[in-house]
Amino acid sequence: RIKIEHGLRLHRISEPLIREALQSIDDKDYLNCLQYILQKKEKDFAALPTPYRKKKLLAFAYSKGFEKELVLQHWADTRY
Repeated sequence: RIKIEHGLRLHRISEPLIREALQSIDDKDYLNCLQYILQKKEKDFAALPTPYRKKKLLAFAYSKGFEKELVLQHWADTRY
């Protein structure tokens, strides 16, 4: 959502339309997307010790535009 919001602002979309667009994103689909990219990327970091793997996965999710609080909550719920 962070990258989507940023991209819409770059295209000078009005704030009400940005809010509407972000609210239209289904939360379940959004979380499934987060889970999918973390599971896929986790294979790349499987050889790393858990603290380093966690750091790398969190940084990857942030770089994809997911909110920090959401990523941390998801991490606490799933524990890759």
